[in-house]
Amino acid sequence: FGSSFGRLKPTPTLRPTCDTVAPAPCPHSAMLPTHAESQCLVGGADSGPRSSWPGGRRLLMVVGVVGACACAAAAATGAFYAHRGPVATPDLDGGIALFTATEWIARGDEGGTEIDGVTYSPKDCYREAIAAEPDNGKAWIRWGMKGGGVILGITYDAKACYRKALVLTEYTDPEAWMYFGDEGGDRIGEVMYDKVACYTKALVIDVNMAAAWQRLGFAGGNHFDGKMHSPVDCFERALDLDPGLADSWAELGRLGGGKWGAKSCFVRALELNKQGGWAWLGFGRIGGGEFDQIEFTPAQCFVKALHAFKEEEPEDAKGVCNAWTEIGFAGGASYGDKLYTPKQAFVEGLKASKDVALTWYGMGLAGGSPEIDGDNFDTPKECFAMAKQLAPENPEVDAELGWALDPADNPERLNLFESALKGHAKLARAWHGVADVLKGGGTFDFQGHSYTSLDCYKQAVLSDPNYWQAWVELSKVPPPLTVGTETVTALQCCINAVEAQPDAADAWCELALHMESTVTVGTETYDAAEVQNKCAAQGPLVDGLGPFRYDGLFNWW
Repeated sequence: FGSSFGRLKPTPTLRPTCDTVAPAPCPHSAMLPTHAESQCLVGGADSGPRSSWPGGRRLLMVVGVVGACACAAAAATGAFYAHRGPVATPDLDGGIALFTATEWIARGDEGGTEIDGVTYSPKDCYREAIAAEPDNGKAWIRWGMKGGGVILGITYDAKACYRKALVLTEYTDPEAWMYFGDEGGDRIGEVMYDKVACYTKALVIDVNMAAAWQRLGFAGGNHFDGKMHSPVDCFERALDLDPGLADSWAELGRLGGGKWGAKSCFVRALELNKQGGWAWLGFGRIGGGEFDQIEFTPAQCFVKALHAFKEEEPEDAKGVCNAWTEIGFAGGASYGDKLYTPKQAFVEGLKASKDVALTWYGMGLAGGSPEIDGDNFDTPKECFAMAKQLAPENPEVDAELGWALDPADNPERLNLFESALKGHAKLARAWHGVADVLKGGGTFDFQGHSYTSLDCYKQAVLSDPNYWQAWVELSKVPPPLTVGTETVTALQCCINAVEAQPDAADAWCELALHMESTVTVGTETYDAAEVQNKCAAQGPLVDGLGPFRYDGLFNWW
């Protein structure tokens, strides 16, 4: 199975047609592809050197180009048929076999090569490496990295290439294991290796393989080497070995930053790749800040992320959806020549992808929209129901879906609020929901305690002191009122509500009922007329979002 090996002078005039080619008798013919294997892929349909291998570009070897004597002439050189190893050997047309498989691989890794005016792409180089040494595992790995292809009439997809590399290296090559894992793994003998097992195998062989640590981190970590390696541990190990892994910095930042801290991780990721959409999303999620001597607000970070995702080839639909979603929760932003409100941002996100629970959650908070698939999602209930399909165990989704149901359906509402609290025992919105269900009486048994409606309002503000709706409800309770260990007045409840949400009309109106001639809220003092004006002037909260924000419980990445 000869190769040009960078022959000194390609000879297109020697190309036969399929009708004229047949293997000549030769003592060493076992080293050659048969006529059926070669497929005789020659002729002038495309330019450049041709290959005798199906799918190839170069004529690696011409069998019978000058009649039946060709094979015998080559055999006279001795080494050509007997050895295709690392020693340069004569080629059929008088050239010299210049490169070993290792050398071809090196040229492919460097982006290809050019020999006597003939260009060899990286994939061409890897094909030549296999031609030089068909038992070279690294050559098969590289062939797989380029998607595989046809070799001697047999089609090898990427997974088949990595499996072959594992067999050739007796299952000792960590790269082969790692890339086999990238393809999802498979059964080897009696053992099923999923991607986590493959990445673990790679690290057992070479514990200093940064790329395998990174992959294991994205796969959720695993227990080996006598300990459990969490995703955070995996990314820290990867970055200790190779600080240039931008994706590891971004993902570690999302997981809290490990020993470096989230902000440092996102900044490092952006230093390595200023077009890293996920790093910009993460940087915005922690509040933004200074990068490259420029101060970025969260909304500006999300817009940068949106630009980055849209510029990818192909466009990263999930990334675009997440960026629009974050823009929506940031209160909207300008993109292009248009200012987008939160609701418009969520609509744009769902146009990009309908597979992100957080976007449906935001759309539900914004009241739904008939712009999404006709009128099927024009109410909060329908949007939250879609979010629950995508995130069936998310506490915040359960709580909001409970609020979106008909108040007459109290049993189902209570089930949803209880489910939310089982996932997040300090979710104020869920405690408020239970209190609303119990307004007519009854108790709620949870974690060994029995709660009345009033108890649930107290639990809401103890869980989140900025949950203004519960403060408004508590202001209506006859004194004395004790919350936690403190006694609070109705006036203080109203002040707490207004401070938590200055745009809430209900809070200002309740404050007007309990204030004297003046009242101090924060650092501002208001008289009765000013409070009444705020009560009358405050309309609905913009797009219905108000103070409701997700608490980072979503797997938003």
